Amino acid sequence: MNVVAIIVGLILYAEFVGYFLHKLLHSENIAWLSKSHMNHHLRDYGPKSKMRTKEYVSGTAQRFNILGIGLEYLLPSAVILAVLVGALTLLGMPWGYQALSVVGIITWSGTMFGYMHSRFHEKDFWMARVPILGTWYRRVRRLHDIHHVYLTEDGRMGSNYGICFFWMDRLFGTFRKKVSKLSLKGYASAQERYKDILDK
Repeated sequence: MNVVAIIVGLILYAEFVGYFLHKLLHSENIAWLSKSHMNHHLRDYGPKSKMRTKEYVSGTAQRFNILGIGLEYLLPSAVILAVLVGALTLLGMPWGYQALSVVGIITWSGTMFGYMHSRFHEKDFWMARVPILGTWYRRVRRLHDIHHVYLTEDGRMGSNYGICFFWMDRLFGTFRKKVSKLSLKGYASAQERYKDILDK
């Protein structure tokens, strides 16, 4: 079995699952997951707030988290990994390759959805100043800002669910390159939908 193919596959898998998990967190299909995630979007770095602070404000600081990643990500991710391991076992993949896959997925996801995401909300992050890398970093950070600012009229954040790569957004039609201005109707709808979070 080709290790390079496994690494490419696990990155694509992590991006695919990460996209749909992030979309799930905005869907309200599982209410407590969405409410936990919306703390980050409406209290910490909301559409009318600054996108960056001197140090990252973690919405998980007052509750259980691992490296700033809350249960709204950790629990579904654990279930998804368990299903993946079960499927790979049924397909007869050797344990060594399964371990490589799981470690790779956790490393990639933790780096992209944990570390890099947090750095997007941190002022003066070193990566922004590095030639070439800084150009990429500032571009994807701006696309992530759009995820926080663009609201549909019913108060949902419906674009740019990727973190550092937006392949899945392009594939599934949720990619937004720019936003002209904040929808006041959408903002009012979001305030109403999540008033129990905002009143705390």
